[in-house]
Amino acid sequence: MQDMDEHQYQILEMLFFDGGNTKSVYQRIGDKNQAIFNGEIKLDEIWINREIVKEINGSHRLSPLNARLTNTFSLTKSNVVGLNSDSKIKPILLVYTLANKEQLIAHYTSIINKLAEDGLFPETSSKSISVVAWVTRKKDDETQITLPSYYPNYSREQKKPKSECNCLAQYLIFFEQTNNSLKPIASNIKNAILKSLRVANIKDDDEKLFKESTFKKLLQEKSTLDEKVVKFEKNIYLWSINVMRGNHKHVLGEIQAYIISIFSEFFSQYTPCNNFLYDNYVINDISVATEIEDCNLIFNTVHGVKGQTHLATLYLESFYNSEYESTQMSEVFSGLSSLELISTVENEITQLKGEIIELNILGKPGSKTREKKIITLNNRIDNIKKYSKMLYVGFSRPTHLLAFAVEENRFNELAINEDVWDVAYI
Repeated sequence: MQDMDEHQYQILEMLFFDGGNTKSVYQRIGDKNQAIFNGEIKLDEIWINREIVKEINGSHRLSPLNARLTNTFSLTKSNVVGLNSDSKIKPILLVYTLANKEQLIAHYTSIINKLAEDGLFPETSSKSISVVAWVTRKKDDETQITLPSYYPNYSREQKKPKSECNCLAQYLIFFEQTNNSLKPIASNIKNAILKSLRVANIKDDDEKLFKESTFKKLLQEKSTLDEKVVKFEKNIYLWSINVMRGNHKHVLGEIQAYIISIFSEFFSQYTPCNNFLYDNYVINDISVATEIEDCNLIFNTVHGVKGQTHLATLYLESFYNSEYESTQMSEVFSGLSSLELISTVENEITQLKGEIIELNILGKPGSKTREKKIITLNNRIDNIKKYSKMLYVGFSRPTHLLAFAVEENRFNELAINEDVWDVAYI
């Protein structure tokens, strides 16, 4: 539910609830703390709770230590309970300077390697080891830190689509992302199915390689497995939706099975190319992979990893709207919760409103100054909510190691609780 715009929410409410007057059983599931999508952070209260709410707060992904930290950035009163007992690793603050910031990634991987040596980190896993940031575009001002500041080899250009891929998994990665449209990934999935036929040198009745139109014609005229064109398009749609939601591994398995069924029904004399179907490739949309000290790292935006599960996540602070996470949310990093911080600001607004009323009654000046301050404080609340959601999403990805990078001068302004964090200097 948190991934919906208001018009989508209203349509569902009208069709399946209608103020409680319909006979439909309408179950709404989601996490308001993760309402970031389409490159935006939703602050409007689009999803309104019913009178009775069933809270599902257990997380098998998060350890108790990671859950405790993540909860401080929650904007709801319901806290997540970390049920992952496999990890006892405390979150780590990585403190860097402007001079050594490019050494940060290597230090992160060395920590992972050491944890693995000590038996605290799984040696093999299908889950990724990730590096994420809010801002991934390089700034002209080198003092404004973003992801390329830490890792200069990172390039947004590496995320452009490839028209021809070497294996099926790549087709689920290299596609143009335009306003979360399904069309590019749907096109890629269709191309992947056709590529599986080309690799096996399978041709149509006219001895030509299959195109989308001739493949659909084959389904329509010869299929006996309920794989008519409508069903085919429905599959493409569902697979595309799931790729956009980050369920790449599940989609990959379903498409592999689908291609095998196509060969079995129509081309039993041919064998699907195992290399094309099953070659390993890091499954992660709009990501960039690199090898550092035997550690396969995935670089991505916070928006890009929403819904994913990582073995380890390094959240890099970045310059956004003249602030960093560590400055905008300094009070929360120093011990308050986001809700407590918002309450503090709201109390200040209430006090200012009272002062304005009193000044107006007495005919004294000063109300305009206070009104301007109220506007500033309301903007502050909006920013707290934005940053809270980004940090909540980023911090709730890993099963084991959670790390956050903060510049030394900004770190020195924080009152860090060492029961919550381990601190490591680069």
